[in-house]
Amino acid sequence: MQEMDWLRREALQAHLRLWLSRKERYWKQMSRCKILKEGDRNTRYFHMIATIRKRKLLMNRIVFQGQLVTEVQLIKKVIVNHFKQLYTAHDAVKINLTNLGLPRLTSSQSEDLIREVTKEEIREALMSCNPTKAPGYDGFNIKCIKHVWSVIGD
Repeated sequence: MQEMDWLRREALQAHLRLWLSRKERYWKQMSRCKILKEGDRNTRYFHMIATIRKRKLLMNRIVFQGQLVTEVQLIKKVIVNHFKQLYTAHDAVKINLTNLGLPRLTSSQSEDLIREVTKEEIREALMSCNPTKAPGYDGFNIKCIKHVWSVIGD
């Protein structure tokens, strides 16, 4: 009897989560409708949304080495210097991995790492993937790629 109650409770919780996500999606769509309907007119609503977005994106102060910087020119200078330093090539640190006790690759394993990947290996890896996942930013999920594999496989 307890197991039956537990299963029923889990089913009800799953059902509740489903409806809560649907409600959230509904309100998100409704907000988008309002933006689409009223956002392109020269309305108070449109200007309010634009002002809020601008405030979010505006960087009018920054903390640098514990000091608050508020002058625009100094903020620009700090940011440029930060990224120059970040993307400047540095000497790589040499780490000795020989004393860690890690197993060594055999020569055949080393050769496997550098050999060409075959079309069949790619196909096998693709077919083992979850069809609802998207491998990249183009929006095509694995199901779509599997469907057109005969065309794009080569």
